[in-house]
Amino acid sequence: MVAAGTALLCALPAVIAVLPVSASPISAAALRARILASARVPYEGYAESTVDLGLPEDDYDRLLDDIPSGPASTGPATPAAES
Repeated sequence: MVAAGTALLCALPAVIAVLPVSASPISAAALRARILASARVPYEGYAESTVDLGLPEDDYDRLLDDIPSGPASTGPATPAAES
């Protein structure tokens, strides 16, 4: 029974490929015109991203505390030359 089901699933793409496809109601020229006209329309979408650095939660706070928040530093102060 499992072998028959597997064979049916494997044959399904070949069976679907043999079926006739209906013609598109829009001509190629009209489709091209729609595509070119859509170039002026900005894309609007929604994206979400997450990341896991594999660090414990308290390390995130420590890393953020190490980032300077004031004006850019020029480095350590140079000691005055001894005379």
